[in-house]
Amino acid sequence: MVYFSLRSEGVAKLAYEIGALLFGLVFITFNCLLYSFYDQLSVAFDIITAAGKFLMKTKRILWLQIGYIFIGSIISFYWLLAVMYLYSLNKFHVKTYESGFTGKVITWDSLITILMIYKTFLFFWILSFLQDNASYVITASVTSYYFSSGKNLKGKADVEQAIKLSFCKHAGSIALGSLIHKPFLLLRAFI
Repeated sequence: MVYFSLRSEGVAKLAYEIGALLFGLVFITFNCLLYSFYDQLSVAFDIITAAGKFLMKTKRILWLQIGYIFIGSIISFYWLLAVMYLYSLNKFHVKTYESGFTGKVITWDSLITILMIYKTFLFFWILSFLQDNASYVITASVTSYYFSSGKNLKGKADVEQAIKLSFCKHAGSIALGSLIHKPFLLLRAFI
């Protein structure tokens, strides 16, 4: 930025100088924080290393994600078929324009519009449930790995037990959480 400020004039030069000053302040602040919290940084590196070891030892987590992607793809395919079916229930009319071209005009039925909105809402809720369920299974697996580990003993992640717990005991909580969670994510994305 200093290079460009030396070669610019007027308002552009001032903008480059302010940008270089802000960049320098961020750089200095970041390095001061890095120096002050170096001990916590080593703990963060240890956590990242432990997470990497966990993922290398527990390859079933990868298959879990692939399974959820496969299930989500099947749900997406059936949702698309249902939307196309609902779309075809509307009334179509042929309209001839002044230029001689003909086209289709759709008369949307209010019930079909409500059903389309309802189906779309359920689709995103189910996908959100699958995503939150996968997060729960990973969290429960990591927890079982952590609590079964010791100083001289490597832990074992019980992925099957976590899947069983997520669908048998915690499915309602995860579904309610995903119902509450996604509208706020959409709101946050638009704001």
